[in-house]
Amino acid sequence: MIPELLFKRLQAHHSQGLHRHQDAAFTFVLNGTLIEQLPGSTHYCERFSIQYKPAELEHTTRTSGNDVDMVVINLPPDATQGIEPVPQVAGPGITTAIGTLLADPTLSDLTQASTDRLKHWWPRQPSRNVPDWLLDAHDLLVRETLPVSGYLSHLAHQLSRHPVYVARTYRKYFGQSVGRTLRQRRLDHSARKLLFTDASIASIAVDVGYVDQSHMTRDVKAATGVTPGALRRSARRVGLT
Repeated sequence: MIPELLFKRLQAHHSQGLHRHQDAAFTFVLNGTLIEQLPGSTHYCERFSIQYKPAELEHTTRTSGNDVDMVVINLPPDATQGIEPVPQVAGPGITTAIGTLLADPTLSDLTQASTDRLKHWWPRQPSRNVPDWLLDAHDLLVRETLPVSGYLSHLAHQLSRHPVYVARTYRKYFGQSVGRTLRQRRLDHSARKLLFTDASIASIAVDVGYVDQSHMTRDVKAATGVTPGALRRSARRVGLT
């Protein structure tokens, strides 16, 4: 099966009973709230959130009082190896992953390169029993603007811990370095502004912490395969901006 990207609209008060799909799927909600009942939990996917469901997972689907517009990316099960079955993600890298998909020139058949980039930017999930102070560290990385240079020392100072200890413990629980998470956050904010605002590319680069526009262009192209301008045109083509 060739991976496919579909644009779908579910009417308000839509309801579908227990069912399953033979393919794995990512659902990116553009408007409205998608409500899905999975084994043991209910997931509310609001605007600009994404959900991943493995193949053959039984679930029900419904909407509330508004129509739901969404992008559905269907992938064969073997294409999603290494991707954690996260029901809803709004953390670093996910907007970049969506940008990667929208940047695919056909907007119908995904290339292997697009799938690989999605897997690369899919956020790492922490292992269990993460210390509270480390969750605070992750929250600072995701939500605050840290300095481009000396970010680890700055973070460690805010946590009252040694930088080496912070770096080692963060990698242990989150499976990646503090620096990678920070780069994901910066790139994610860039993609979000490119996809959903009309701000100039130069001003976006400054706002998210890049030294200049050329550095952001390099990172965006490495992540999505296209330039910031082409990524924005892709968003406009499907009505995001």
